[in-house]
Amino acid sequence: MLRVEDIDVSYGDIQVVWDVSLEIGEDEDIVAIIGPNGGGKSTTLNAISGIKSIDDGRVTIMGEDATSLKKHEIVDLGFVQVPEERNLFPAMTVLENLEMGAFPKRARDKQEETLREVFELFPVLEEKQDQQAQNLSGGQQQMVAIGRGLMARPKILALDEPSSGLAPKIVDRVFETIDQISSDTKILLIEQHVDLALNLAERAYLLEGGRMVTSGSGDELADSEHVKKAYLQD
Repeated sequence: MLRVEDIDVSYGDIQVVWDVSLEIGEDEDIVAIIGPNGGGKSTTLNAISGIKSIDDGRVTIMGEDATSLKKHEIVDLGFVQVPEERNLFPAMTVLENLEMGAFPKRARDKQEETLREVFELFPVLEEKQDQQAQNLSGGQQQMVAIGRGLMARPKILALDEPSSGLAPKIVDRVFETIDQISSDTKILLIEQHVDLALNLAERAYLLEGGRMVTSGSGDELADSEHVKKAYLQD
């Protein structure tokens, strides 16, 4: 469903990602990318999403070459990113923000159905649908961001640090929701809470210094001495 092959990414003359490869197979519901801040995780995701150009390598989404496509074309293929910054429209209502996600044709045709599904997933958003996004808590804003991504009816939903800035109790709720979503939609997860990410992921990749260090099942990476020492110690 997603195949990334040996991509290089730069900012100006400075290369920040080297020969990164990863994939999401048909039988994988959640794939995680872990690693330190500044390690190249978000840059890699932005390159897949068409936000950042790729210097070399290839990205294939749903069997289509997406290497040089623009962001909206990649969304049309079914790959939708929820950015760490959430990027909500603060003065717009919850409902208006959600409806902004339903711009692909496949999503417009089923907008009401998808909206019902989002409200079932996040009942508090139905209660607050007429409130401005800027008046919501951080956790509720994250729910809107994820809900807006789902409104596009993605085949793969990419979540960039979905727990960022959230209280521990809300983080647990967000991860429960990610697990629910993965029953119908593939998830590419970038997450600072490595233990939670590896607990959910069928496959995980460790990215450090812009290079892929290792990969394996979530359990295999959780058992890795390097991962334990660098990311799982209290």
